[in-house]
Formats: sequence, C-alpha cells, structure tokens
Amino acid sequence: MKKGFIQTIQTGLAATGALLAAASAHASTSWASGGNWADDGDNFQDGVIYPTGITSSTTTTQAAAMADTIAADDASVGINLIRIGINTATVSGNWAVAQAYINELTAKGMYVDLACWDGSDKDGVINDFNAWKSMWLTVDGVYGGNDMIYYEPFNEPHGYTTAALEANVYTPFLGFISKRQDHIILDGTGYANDVTAIGADSSYNGCLLGIHIYPTWWGQYTTESGWESALATHVGSYASRTIMTEMGAPATTGINYDSPSGNVDVCFIRGICAEVFNLGMGMVYWPAHRAGDTFHLFNSPGGGVANQSMIDQLQGGWHVMCKPAVAASGPVWNLRTMLTTGGANFSYHYGGSSDTHFVMGDWDGNGSMTPGVIHTNSVGQWEFLLHNANASGSADYDFVYGTAKPGDVLVVGDWDGNGIFTPGIVRTNSVGQLEWLLRNSNSSGNADYDFVYGLAGDIPVVGDWDGNGTFTPGIVRGNIWYLRNSNSSGNNDIPSFGFGSGSPDIPIVGDWNGDGTWTCGVIRGNLWLLRNSNNTGAADFSFGYGSGGNTFMVWK
Repeated sequence: MKKGFIQTIQTGLAATGALLAAASAHASTSWASGGNWADDGDNFQDGVIYPTGITSSTTTTQAAAMADTIAADDASVGINLIRIGINTATVSGNWAVAQAYINELTAKGMYVDLACWDGSDKDGVINDFNAWKSMWLTVDGVYGGNDMIYYEPFNEPHGYTTAALEANVYTPFLGFISKRQDHIILDGTGYANDVTAIGADSSYNGCLLGIHIYPTWWGQYTTESGWESALATHVGSYASRTIMTEMGAPATTGINYDSPSGNVDVCFIRGICAEVFNLGMGMVYWPAHRAGDTFHLFNSPGGGVANQSMIDQLQGGWHVMCKPAVAASGPVWNLRTMLTTGGANFSYHYGGSSDTHFVMGDWDGNGSMTPGVIHTNSVGQWEFLLHNANASGSADYDFVYGTAKPGDVLVVGDWDGNGIFTPGIVRTNSVGQLEWLLRNSNSSGNADYDFVYGLAGDIPVVGDWDGNGTFTPGIVRGNIWYLRNSNSSGNNDIPSFGFGSGSPDIPIVGDWNGDGTWTCGVIRGNLWLLRNSNNTGAADFSFGYGSGGNTFMVWK
C-alpha cells in the first residue's frame, strides 16, 4: 500500500513525519484505494472475462505488458488495489493469461481483488455450485498464501436471502478455501448495498465486507450530506471491515466535481468520498479501466485521465496522498481533505497554551494520522504529548526526548520503516553542522540514529525520496534542495535542484499525488505551491489555505 507522510512547518522551521507501512493484515480498510479493471462488455459473461486491453488472442507476454500499463496508470493517481472479475470460464479457459496479468500487477506492488461475477443472466445466484467451487479451488491453489491477493466469493448476490447467502455461499466457501479470512471480502446483501446483516454474523468476524453504491441507489439525494448519511446507515458499525468495492459516476461528460452544486452526481461523488474518508473505509472506483463506459477514470490504457476533478474528489476520499492542515492558537486544528482552496473538513481542539510545536503522525501504527503537541517542560526537556484521534481529548503518549536547546528543530517520522511515527531533533553542533538525533520509539531514551547532514542555517526536511519506505533527511539552502536516501552522514543522493524563491517561502514536502514518492513544495503567505517530482520546474498544484500565524502541516 502507499505510504503516508506528515510534515509540519512552524516559524520557518520544518518538522516532518513518515509512513504507513504495508502489512499483511490491516487495522482498518483505509489502506485500500482502488479501481476496477473491467471487461469492455461488462463482467457479466458466460464466457471468459477479458479486462479491457486483453482479448482472446492476447499472449501471456502481452498480458503482462498490458498489466504494466494499467499499474502505471493507476499508481499515477494513487490507486494501490485493482479489482478484477473472474468466472468459471476465465479460470478454465484463459487461466495462464489471467495469471500473467495478475502476477504482473502484484510484481508492480498492486494488491488485487479477484471477484467472481455472475453469468449473463444476472440473477445474482451461483449457477453451478460445483463449477464455482472448482474454480475457487484452482485459484486458491495458486494464490492461497499470497497476501497481495484478496478473494471476493460472489459479486452482488441479490438472488439470495440473507440466510440462503450465508448457508449456501459464504459458509461453504470459508470451509473449503485456504485464504486467511482477513483477505476475503464478503459482499453485503442485495446488490451488495448493505453490509449490516453479514457484518452482524459472528461467523464472519474475521472477514472483510464489500459494499456498492451508485447515484441511482438509495435515493436521488441533491445534497452531499444526504449521501453521507445514507452510506453511514448502510455500513453501520462495520466501517473498519468494509471496502466500497464499487462506486462511480459520469466522468466523460464534462461534469466539474470540484464545484459544489445540487446535481445528483456531484453530490454523490463529493458526499460519498467525504464519508468514506470520515469512516476510514477503503474505496474502489468503477471502473478505472473499461472502454466505452462513461464512468471510466482513464480514456484508455495509457491514454490519460478522463476527468481531473473526479480524481481530485477520489483522492480526497482515499488515504494515500498528503493533504493540507493548519493549527492556530488555542490550538485549534483545521484539516482539509483535498489539495484545493476551501474550508476545513475537520476542526477540533487539542493541546494547551504552553504547547509551542504542533505535529501530526501515526503514533500507534493503525493508519490514522493524528495530532501531537510539544513543549519545553519545567526542567528544560522537550515533552511530546501525542493523541491517537483527530478529535479533542487527552494525550495517549507523554514522554520526554532531549534537552531543549536554542535553535532545535523538532521532527517526527518513521526512521526504521515499522509504520510508527517517532521523534527526532535536528540541532547545530559546535562546528556549525546540522546534527540529526532520531529515536525509534515513542518513549524517553537516547537517539537510535546520530549523524550530521547539512550546515547551520539550512532548513531540515524529511521524506521518502525514493519510495523505499524509510524516511530520510533533506535540507533546503535558500531555494536549493539537497536530499539524502539514508539516515547517516554523507552527500545528497538526489541531484540538487531549485524550487521556490528562498525566504520567506517555507519548504514543505509530501506525497501530493499518492504515487508513494515524497516531493517538494513551498508555502508563500498562505499559497501552497507543490511539485510532483524532485527537480527544478513549475508547481503542479497551487491553492490557498490557512493564514498568518498558522502552523502549516500535511496529514493523511
């Protein structure tokens, strides 16, 4: 999954943070940012399902090449999970080719959801149980132990009552399959439009749940809040186990989803994305790839994005890209879910009047980025008070790290790649070098890394510059950036480049497009100027957020 990153800027000094590590099991489904790779004629087929770009004459080599293109498209917008339809004909008649594109997707770091589709009768019932079982046993024989692969036993099982679905599909499936339950997605009842009944059955407590929603379902709401409330109702208390494996709206008709309106499609996309983010759910768009579908995200494999405003909203719902945040006096935290001008989506109070530094990070490795405050205590030590929720409350961690010295810059990040943000201090030593003192746990103690990089007057920044999952140092000298790929002394690994105008621009870094690589940005007044690559060039994003006196941050 994509790594998450937090950086804080205060009074021209940078405090940075790090990543959400990939894991075989996840504390929630917020890691899942997905797209469906679908058959041009829809996945409801009696014959082989051929995802767009794959045909009956495609070779295994060609299938792998097409998967490379699909993975590159999807990664460019922050997708890390690709949902693919299979059926008995696919596995019995085209299995070698299917394995070729599935294996290539996982080789490119993509999770894959293999979902079984009904036949052309679309009756929502398995037509031949023994053939369906045989298909899944074949799949399981190849992918049962592969944690990059998820199983979805049957798509939209609307032909069953809840009792029949459990007795005739889900319970038997769990009985013959070897895949771990936390890698199995059970569709909700009906057209997978409600997960509460399946979620309530304790037999399936270890499984994930799948929900689907489109603008024509649940009511033609002309407010974003209408869709938000509807989703919350149909998910109930099972958000942490639920992935929205289908949702979508017209992407090729010129609708501007970045502009609020009373249009049903606009309200749907904006409301559903906001509530998915709020609930901490995963979301898989229908379809990312499918020729002729007015909902598709990409014009064709490798053919570019169909509607950037749709991508903007999806990225606001996905938990893969960095987003803007500010903290004002009080302190009051104001978080925004999109890289655009606008008001805060979440606001709350955390911290007290004695707190002088504000940071955000994943302090417990659960995938949620939450606040922290730091101040000098009564004996002159830096005291870290970290909170595990984006809400008012008390500290979950309270510890001291280092004795405060004039000019200290406080940083937070995942220095060892374990998914937990921990503290660091950057200070100028006696010979005018920047000394980095980084610790691998949220507790009092000594530095685990102690090295020099940079000179007095340089502004420290931290990010995952090469996408390897470890956060490492950088410095900004004037408007020249120097970035290093290891937590040790040495020269910059990335060729130095210019971005911004120097003081009073404030450097800030983050993963602005969800591709897993952290890149440069500056804040000029309250204008955010962000770039998607670490080299000289113009900003790829520009928007206003925050005001004078704010601490500027990014979060995920």
